[in-house]
Parts: sequence; structure tokens; C-alpha cells
Amino acid sequence: MQRGNPPRGVDVIEPRTLIAYGLILLLIAALIAAIFYLRHNTHDRRIERQRERQRLHREERDDGA
Repeated sequence: MQRGNPPRGVDVIEPRTLIAYGLILLLIAALIAAIFYLRHNTHDRRIERQRERQRLHREERDDGA
């Protein structure tokens, strides 16, 4: 083994490479979160949740009367 060279197969990852990978992972996580948020808040889903709340409210009101 030579003194100045690392053993074969061992690579040292530079801090800037780790930071770049971290930022890439952060962007991917943000993209996934944005997709789920937009899917959750589509117009049809909001209307459906509102109708469900109104239905439950009517059932509670009718049961109490």
C-alpha cells in the first residue's frame, strides 16, 4: 500500500457533495409534499369534505330533536 493514496475502493465524500445531496433530498421531499398538498386541496375534495361535515351536522341536529 502506498502512503499518499487511500486504499482502493474507499472514497472520501467531500462536504460540498454531502450538502448537495442533502439539498437534492430536501427538494425531492418538498416536491412530494407539494404534490400531496395539491391533491388534498383539489376543488372536488374540498367540496366533498364540506358536504360530509354538513351531513354529520344534520344527523347530529336530527338525532337531538
